[in-house]
Amino acid sequence: MPTESKKIPHWVRSLALIRDLHPVAVDGYSMVLTGSGLTGPELLRWWPTPGEVGALADQLAALPSAPGTRLTLLGQPDAFLAKELARQGWAPTETRTLLAARTEDVAQVAKLPETATLFEAPLDDYDVVEITDFDHSVARARIVFGEGHALLSEPQVSDRVDPSTYVDAALANLAAAAARHGYGLLFMVVPTKADTGRAILRPEGWSQATPLLTLTLGGA
Repeated sequence: MPTESKKIPHWVRSLALIRDLHPVAVDGYSMVLTGSGLTGPELLRWWPTPGEVGALADQLAALPSAPGTRLTLLGQPDAFLAKELARQGWAPTETRTLLAARTEDVAQVAKLPETATLFEAPLDDYDVVEITDFDHSVARARIVFGEGHALLSEPQVSDRVDPSTYVDAALANLAAAAARHGYGLLFMVVPTKADTGRAILRPEGWSQATPLLTLTLGGA
């Protein structure tokens, strides 16, 4: 269990934006998110220190006690507290990790098949890159330009194609965009293997930084 309180890092707000979620309560140490992609609100914060366990209980009590309410905790899990949360009906439903990289350390150029085309589109909260092949969309990814960093989404690739080529191309394009805007620090949140805690996607130049564990009330 951590011994000192930690403020929510800047990349958390970027993560909310890239997921089309909206902060409705922010106190510097936690954030409550809502959005059409959620079945209930999501509380996001670091694992509590011994002195914060009561505050976490109060935060959870303020959330709707309905299936689908989510709790995402940053940092190394606390086994004792995880058991207590499980006793209260909170079930682990998603394990992810924050990857970090210096922009100069990752690829910014990747070759695409001659039949593929890459498009870029700036939107309100993030920019989108999409790759088509034979006029069919095969990959999409997003990037948020945050405070001192750029946060990339894990590229979503069609199951009709070999993903490696298009993942590499999407990430390289986003890294190049970050470099053009003067961002030297990149983040990306990706799923992890539950048994090892290792990131499923970790391209060259990226390192694992912070674990994220999401628990859902009722296990939804």
